[in-house]
Amino acid sequence: MPDMKDIVTDDMVKNALRSDAVTTAVKQQIKDTLDKEIDAAVDTALTDILGSDADNTVMQ
Repeated sequence: MPDMKDIVTDDMVKNALRSDAVTTAVKQQIKDTLDKEIDAAVDTALTDILGSDADNTVMQ
């Protein structure tokens, strides 16, 4: 039985990684990760600026 190294070449792997499907998936994963990190940072900043919900009572 041949080794995987003999079946799959470096060029085949590079071409697969350059494919639109892989590029699109990687971009989407990066966007999702950054979106979550931005949301968390904004939530933290707002909490720091405004205080927690328990600290905020609405005065009428």
